[in-house]
Amino acid sequence: MKRAMFILMVCVAVPVAAMADITWTFGGDPHSEGGLTTSRTDAVVDTFSGVRPGWTWTFEGGGGDVTSGSIEGVKAAPWGLTDTAMYFCVPEPVDPPTTHAGTATVDFGSYQSYLGIYWGSIDAYNSITFYDGDLELASFTGAQIIAPDEAKGDWTGETNNRYVNFTGVVFDKVKFSTSEIAFEFDNLAVVPLPGAVLLGFLGLGYAGMKLRKMV
Repeated sequence: MKRAMFILMVCVAVPVAAMADITWTFGGDPHSEGGLTTSRTDAVVDTFSGVRPGWTWTFEGGGGDVTSGSIEGVKAAPWGLTDTAMYFCVPEPVDPPTTHAGTATVDFGSYQSYLGIYWGSIDAYNSITFYDGDLELASFTGAQIIAPDEAKGDWTGETNNRYVNFTGVVFDKVKFSTSEIAFEFDNLAVVPLPGAVLLGFLGLGYAGMKLRKMV
């Protein structure tokens, strides 16, 4: 009985770990090159140029695409990037725009424990949503990341262009959405959940199945 109770307590802790409160911090000084990307040495980073990670992207509405440069009313390169630097834009940057809204979802194909993103011209109508499969874990708008009266899409200043580090959750998909033009970001980074920890999650899930049979 004690063994069963122990297994039950451990299994209850599994969703708590997956649904833990997400916290975020800002990266370094955006005036410097180091402030435009993650400081995590264990991260896998998509710079949107050169060889890219083999993640799966899906799109809804106006979708999104890799691009460079700025076009007024269409897209604005995150502050600090050169005119030729590649970044991602939602919706797909078409001139003239066919829609102001779009959604791009990236499936990492495995569990991750960290997300980093250089979020350009942070707007209140930009949002990031974390998922475990089809289960929504948490969602944040630009107005929750910086002060609401500052989340107005200024692409020329450091306040509205920041590297944001998200921790405190285990996820395998992230959705980037916007209801207006546009959601621009660069240097998307994740840290895979360590294999030993993942095996622990799987083991606890199996233990939970065994416990249900015992009850």
